[in-house]
Amino acid sequence: MIARPWSSGPSCSRRCCGSVRRQSLDAGAVDSILRGGAGVRCAFCSRAGAFDAAARTRSARLLTTDPARQLDESWWAAQNPALVSGGVSFGWLRAAFQSVALLERSGYLEAIRTPLMVLASGDDRIVDLSATQAACARLPHAAMHIIAGAQHELLRERDALRMATLRQIRDFLRAPTAP
Repeated sequence: MIARPWSSGPSCSRRCCGSVRRQSLDAGAVDSILRGGAGVRCAFCSRAGAFDAAARTRSARLLTTDPARQLDESWWAAQNPALVSGGVSFGWLRAAFQSVALLERSGYLEAIRTPLMVLASGDDRIVDLSATQAACARLPHAAMHIIAGAQHELLRERDALRMATLRQIRDFLRAPTAP
């Protein structure tokens, strides 16, 4: 069964979640599920939390361009399975939506007076660079540096990109004044 994206989709999923292969939800449906779709939440969490080594290896390619550091993710998981986290939970998703709503609130970022350095990955396929740039533009005492060619995890990148990141951090911390 493929659930429909309109209002009956979430209730249909609650009744038939064992047979739903795929579902598309609009923002209202997602909000409804996050606030109370316990049947969907339980069914989702029981399957999404499982560790999938092959998926972890594929997703490591989104984190870094360094093949050795991609492989160490799987190695650490094999050494100590208790360190492994599963998929996204509804609790995580709810917190993410709440965080985005807070950051989008007018005046929230503008009120931050702490000098900040924002480091962004030039080739990040997880975090939207334009959204990061827009948020940074609202921070009155922030300097943004983009590490060209880097993926999501700057400190797990190839040595040249990692060193560029560390130099930016060092220079920021040594600077006598705010950016």
